[in-house]
Amino acid sequence: KFSGVGGKGMVKEGIESLFPMDDLAVIGMIEILPRIPKLIKRLNYVVKDIREVMPDVDDFMEVFFTLYEMGEIEDLSWDEAGKTETASPFKLFTHVITHEFHHKGQILSLSRHLGYTPIDTDVML
Repeated sequence: KFSGVGGKGMVKEGIESLFPMDDLAVIGMIEILPRIPKLIKRLNYVVKDIREVMPDVDDFMEVFFTLYEMGEIEDLSWDEAGKTETASPFKLFTHVITHEFHHKGQILSLSRHLGYTPIDTDVML
């Protein structure tokens, strides 16, 4: 099963979209304010679906956060050009998740600058 939230292109490719992608298409503060209740409802629906499809994710994250808060997971250190760098596991975990979106945005922006209309990639699985 391939499900989540996808636009028309993703639906055409076979995703079972949980709701129309247009429900999330909001730009600007004035436009978003009246839609906050619906956006929260949609977010909760996606989280519920993720929990049903991948029930072990909550357990894994709970163990990770519990061990982290107890100090059982130590900061990681590595050598970077002769200098020792250190980061917490939480910082590294967060970096991996957000860094993907950074590069996705770069690719989509470059595509638009080159005159292409990129496919809809805003999918939550």
